[in-house]
Amino acid sequence: MKIRSGFVSNSSSSSFIIGVLKEPVPCPTCHRCSPSIEDIFEAGKSDSEVVYTEIDSLIKELQRELSKCNYRLQELLLPSTPKNYWYKTKEGQINFIKAGIEELNKNIKRVKEWKKDYQRVLFVNVDYHDSYVNQTLGQMIENNEIVMEEFYEN
Repeated sequence: MKIRSGFVSNSSSSSFIIGVLKEPVPCPTCHRCSPSIEDIFEAGKSDSEVVYTEIDSLIKELQRELSKCNYRLQELLLPSTPKNYWYKTKEGQINFIKAGIEELNKNIKRVKEWKKDYQRVLFVNVDYHDSYVNQTLGQMIENNEIVMEEFYEN
């Protein structure tokens, strides 16, 4: 199974939260079952992947990132800390980190809400060119089996 810990950045893919409304049920006659979300991603291209099957792991990762940002912000607020050369001003860098902290807090809140609302929640990366995964997830949305929302990372 293609499951990875941590975030993946790739311009040819997007990250999504998937809320499972109903799990696949075996046919009473032939006992076959629709594929699970993990099976769908396993059959897809290598850049499409299930990143987290346990949403608590995603929450912990977001909280770790939040701690890092808060620590970096406190460092930057010290007069002796120089700005990073990527930023024109130290204030610009501070504002960028503050915006990231705000976004992380929103994402943590949103993921916790999804955890309450759905049977199961997964965090996935979907390759734009992976027609099998895209079409199958689209069909699952039409069949009211899942809901998906794009997830923006910092």
